[in-house]
Amino acid sequence: MENSVPNPPKGMSRITPQLFYSDVEYAIEWLQSHFEFSLGEVAKTSAGEYIYAELHINESLFLVAPDTRFELAKSPKINTYNSQSIHVYIDNTESFYEKLVEEDITILEPLGRRFCGDMTFRLLDCEGHLWTFCQHIEDVDVEKLAEITL
Repeated sequence: MENSVPNPPKGMSRITPQLFYSDVEYAIEWLQSHFEFSLGEVAKTSAGEYIYAELHINESLFLVAPDTRFELAKSPKINTYNSQSIHVYIDNTESFYEKLVEEDITILEPLGRRFCGDMTFRLLDCEGHLWTFCQHIEDVDVEKLAEITL
């Protein structure tokens, strides 16, 4: 099939995560406030209900959408479990971590150096999505990784 428009669309990557929330508007506000994401394109129905919204960090983006769009896509707030995690590379994990701790965000795994050469921490957002924020500080040889028992 001949295609005259770019695929994927401009600004999108080949793989784009989409997270489902019970309250999309609150989730957008929460994610912008605590994680400093910027809001991109927003699509709503004629009734003003969210179809999706883009959130950006540097050159990357992900989508948020209502958990009513697909029968099998629900917020972890509803299911009480996660089937995914969002992994975000940032430039200053220490100050970002300290900011979130001061904001009383639910931290699951404190900031620390990991076997892969990253400084990381893990947390839950306002509806229970699992996020990992990290900063790569050392290149680790893949052969050395194989020696590590997880």
